[in-house]
Amino acid sequence: ATMADPDAKAPTAPHMHENKEAIRIAQAKLAPTARLIAGKVGLLKGHAKTKMLELLSRAEAAKASLEKAQKKMEEAQSHVAAIPLLKQASERLAVVEQVIEKMRDTEAPFLMGIENLPPEDVVTALEQMDKAAASALTSLADAHKYV
Repeated sequence: ATMADPDAKAPTAPHMHENKEAIRIAQAKLAPTARLIAGKVGLLKGHAKTKMLELLSRAEAAKASLEKAQKKMEEAQSHVAAIPLLKQASERLAVVEQVIEKMRDTEAPFLMGIENLPPEDVVTALEQMDKAAASALTSLADAHKYV
């Protein structure tokens, strides 16, 4: 899918390979043809030379068009390759956000100023906070390592 047409299907690897190969073949056929035309232009005169110059101009325009298409294919290939990486990074970030939310929840009694907790509840809350903090650090390290 492109930004201009969000309903368009994303290009697939086989289609991209076919298109890239078609561009390569077209460039391979166009290059010797353009050289042949350029070589003949100097030998011609009058109307034939004018027509050959027009043909050379069209060949150069085709070459530019193929180069532009090749660049767009390379960009599309980069975008397609980036999609799974972005998805995995997003999933890791979601895990980090969940773990941090859980860590906040374990700290709630202390953040609210509830200081009349029984000692056994304080110990349990502190143990939960330690576990949540360790989990958050692990998830954060995993996400950071990935990025």
